[in-house]
Amino acid sequence: MKDKIKHSKELAQSIADINITNKLPIDIETQDEILDDINPVQGLNEDVKIKEPISFNAEYTLSQLEKHVFILARVFRSLSLIDDLAQMNDTFELIITSYINLGFEFLNEIDFVKEKSEKDIEKKIISVLTSFIPLVTQLMIADAVLHKNLTRFLKKKIEELEKNKKDNQYKLMIFYFMLLDTDLKTNQEVIEKIIENINLLSLKNISIVKLLYYLLFKSNDNKQLEKFLKEKIVAIQLNLNPKADKGKLINNINREILMKAIK
Repeated sequence: MKDKIKHSKELAQSIADINITNKLPIDIETQDEILDDINPVQGLNEDVKIKEPISFNAEYTLSQLEKHVFILARVFRSLSLIDDLAQMNDTFELIITSYINLGFEFLNEIDFVKEKSEKDIEKKIISVLTSFIPLVTQLMIADAVLHKNLTRFLKKKIEELEKNKKDNQYKLMIFYFMLLDTDLKTNQEVIEKIIENINLLSLKNISIVKLLYYLLFKSNDNKQLEKFLKEKIVAIQLNLNPKADKGKLINNINREILMKAIK
């Protein structure tokens, strides 16, 4: 991953400089408007269609692979309470590995586009975009396979991976945020594990972005959660930029929370 994502340091500097004191939870109405713009409601006229068989002689595209992995993930989600734990584990590993490989293939495609670009600014933007591939991968997996009944299984997988934290950074990041996606309030201790166990610079960047999303979209009407998320975001920011003034950052956060309480 270090070789694939080239501009982690630049992105880390930008993320470390985010003034978190000005980041307040977005009200529900505004959230709905934003999400509708990103993912508008689809029409209900979606008939079941017979799919054309794929010729084995034809080129198997990345989009086809993504579609088929997604179908497998959805089937797994509907059968995730099966008694055969070994089969469940093997299928889950196949899905996770497939999505991770998809992410690396996206990186390869981005590199190809960058090589074709003739403008330096375009190359710079494309390079920075590669930093978000781990987040895209985590979101794809969560969308395809995640549900609350998977929580216990995820915790067991995390326990296994934590026995060798250094070599399992990517999967740990994915599983940590899957747990938080299922229930942010009851899994807050997972954020402590993210701070402690995720050491790759590119994954630290993604962790701040994801926690910032939780702060803006998931902490409404919960002052304790809002305060907790701000403190943990600052903790990772300080890790990215040790020269930052910790006392100043924390005081700014406390002042902002106090002002909100007075209002």
